Order: sequence, then structure tokens, then C-alpha cells
Amino acid sequence: MEIYNLIKSKRIALGLTQDDVANRLNVTRQAIQNWENNKRAIPNNIIAKYFEILNFNATEILSLFGFLSNDNLKIEEIDYSKKGIDEFQEHENAEVLMNFPTLYLGVGKQRNKYTNSIKQLAYVGEASSIVRRTNEHLNASNDKLNTIKADADNNKETLYIVGHSKFNKSATLELEQMFMDSLLGDPKFSKIYNGRNNGLSADFYERNAYRAALFPEIWEQLRQRNVVSSFVEVHNSIIRLCLPIAHLSL
Repeated sequence: MEIYNLIKSKRIALGLTQDDVANRLNVTRQAIQNWENNKRAIPNNIIAKYFEILNFNATEILSLFGFLSNDNLKIEEIDYSKKGIDEFQEHENAEVLMNFPTLYLGVGKQRNKYTNSIKQLAYVGEASSIVRRTNEHLNASNDKLNTIKADADNNKETLYIVGHSKFNKSATLELEQMFMDSLLGDPKFSKIYNGRNNGLSADFYERNAYRAALFPEIWEQLRQRNVVSSFVEVHNSIIRLCLPIAHLSL
């Protein structure tokens, strides 16, 4: 279904009038009419809120932007080592991992000697060539991925490589930053080794699809592998971290 037909049918199914939606978006009813009749494009700066009002789910958003296909999201995990990346290069046949920009996450586990609890150490990055970039990490004398491996129990580190046929440089930079921000609030992790903050990248084509749908889908697949916590746990953790600051500011 075309987007203009879908936004109209979703609005009607929710029992909302064009005025209701216009008021929530702070636009005119004429604007809603134009979008529902395919006379104007929906501005990028409000499309995420528009989809939220109409209760779009991640699958619907991905489908609308053509992100659902036979070669869509692919996540591979390998041992972070020369042997691991060499075997990946030799045997991996997924084009989205070998010939497209990728997002990657290095994760090591570390047991607290006082509490005996296990937390994770992480570094997140993006690469135009994951094989070349991983070899650069391995060969660097002062490198964050190598530091994680040295700090992790048994010097063991896993590299999660994320690819999608819709990935481009702007998208992977955006997703890299979103992962940095979310991992900082994830109770599974004790330390994030990234030393820089990308900030959010400038607006780019289909940015909202990456932010509103693809990032949550990647996160959920990693949650199912027990790498990250649920978004609810991350949200609650961030609230707990912020409460003392909020109290002091009163």
C-alpha cells in the first residue's frame, strides 16, 4: 500500500479526524489533506511524530521505505582475532556484510571480583569495509577493541557485524551514535570504550526510517542474542541515573 493510502486508513481506523492529526502535528488540515491525497511530500522533520500518532509499528515503517527484502538485515558474530576475521572473509557470502557499509560492536565480558557479577565492555563503530577496518584495529598498538580484549575475562571478545542493503555512510554514522547513547544506559554494560561523540548527523534521505524502525530492529535482534537489554530496562536505567541529578537541580 502506498504511504498516502496507509496514513489515511490508519487515521480512520484510530477514529481520528484530519483536524485531530493536524492539531497534534501543529500543521493545517489542508496539509493533512495534501499528504493523504499524495499532493505533497511529508516533511522529514515531522514524519517520525506523524508515524507515532498513527501507531505505525517498525515492520510497517520498514516496509514503507522498502527496507524489507530477501537481503535485508544481517548480523554475524565472530571471534575478534586475526583468525576470526580471516575465516569471516573466506566463508562469508552475505553481500550486505562484504560489499556494503557496516555497523560493528565489540563486546567482552568481565567478572567483578568483589560482587562476582558479570558485566560487559563494548566499543561500537562503523566501516565501509569491515575486513579492512577489523585488520586495522588488530594491527594498531593503541586500539579500543584490543583494550577490551585485554581487559575481558580470558582475553575473549566477540565482534558483532551488522549489515543491511540500505546502509550508507550517513546511516551507519547515525546508528553508531544511537548505539553509543543507548549502551551508556544499558545495565548489562559497565564500560563503553568509545572516546568520541559523533553527534547526530545532518538530515539525510530516509533518516527517520533508520531511526524509528531499523535501529529498534537491530537492537531487538541483539537482545534476542542476550547481548543488550530491552529498551524498557535501558529507559528505566537512564531514569535512575538521572534522578540524583534532577534532585540536586531543584
